[in-house]
Amino acid sequence: MKKVYFLIPVIGCIVFAGIYWNFLSHHAEVQRAKQAIVEKAKKEKLAKELADREKAYADAIALADRRKKEKEAREEKTRLDNEARQALLDESQKAFQEQRRQEAVVKRLTDEIKAEKETVAKIKEQIKAYQAEIDAQQVYVKQAQANEKSFELILAKIDAVDKAAADAAAAAALAAKNKS
Repeated sequence: MKKVYFLIPVIGCIVFAGIYWNFLSHHAEVQRAKQAIVEKAKKEKLAKELADREKAYADAIALADRRKKEKEAREEKTRLDNEARQALLDESQKAFQEQRRQEAVVKRLTDEIKAEKETVAKIKEQIKAYQAEIDAQQVYVKQAQANEKSFELILAKIDAVDKAAADAAAAAALAAKNKS
């Protein structure tokens, strides 16, 4: 029995040593496997974070590029709108100036027409006055011609009377000469 007391603990120690040895050899591998899994998980996590960062960075760059392009497009549209607006304002101003110039020309021509109408009216009045003078002169000429004819008749009568008086005086002188 004494051997049993001695053998059981020795066998227990051997079994324990075998289990322990098995445990130690596997435990180190298990720990290394767990450590490898943890490190692999960390590496994957870091790789994923790095990939996510790179993707986020690429997305941010793409977003910045898109915003930059949108901003450039807005600025270009604004510039084109401003140029179009300025062109319209310039055209409007040009049309307004042309309208003012045309109004000035119309006013000047209207004033010239008014002045010419006044001149034409004065000339017509002068023509009427000259025509009235011509008519008066024609009446005067007719009167003068009538007076001339009447004076010629009177002169012819006077000549006839003078001739008759001279003939009568000559006849009286001849009769007086014949009487004497």
